[in-house]
Amino acid sequence: MADKKPSKTMTEAAPNEEALTIFGSEQTMLPEELAKMGLGEQVEVQEIPGVTPSWKPVNKGDFLLGRVVDVRENLGKFGSTAVVFHTAVPGGFRTVWLGADLKVKMRNALGKVYSIHFDGMMELAGRQPMKVYRVYEVMPKVEQVPSDARQISGQ
Repeated sequence: MADKKPSKTMTEAAPNEEALTIFGSEQTMLPEELAKMGLGEQVEVQEIPGVTPSWKPVNKGDFLLGRVVDVRENLGKFGSTAVVFHTAVPGGFRTVWLGADLKVKMRNALGKVYSIHFDGMMELAGRQPMKVYRVYEVMPKVEQVPSDARQISGQ
């Protein structure tokens, strides 16, 4: 009897191991039921996150890298907002609660890839200290316009 091997896409992963490809398929292992149907190269599978652990940076320089897969609004008695990342670093799904600083920087975040770096605490007169972050959107480089583009457009 031949060993069954699960279908894999371009990114190889050990069984039961999650991986994230930033630009491309977000799922490395095709569920067995879909593989049996011969759909290996015809579908893309993405796990839907449920309750996920929160990302809680402690030290200045802590960072997270991943794609926003869900935005959850009006949570709890204060109507807070959180985003769920499928992360490459630290790995797996992580919830990031949007305080004042992150809420301003991460509008329209769904589907985008971000690197968030914790910069420490900022003291505010008469208020509790605020966590401060640097946020970078990670995008593929845009191809350069060919030098003969003016001729194509008739200019």
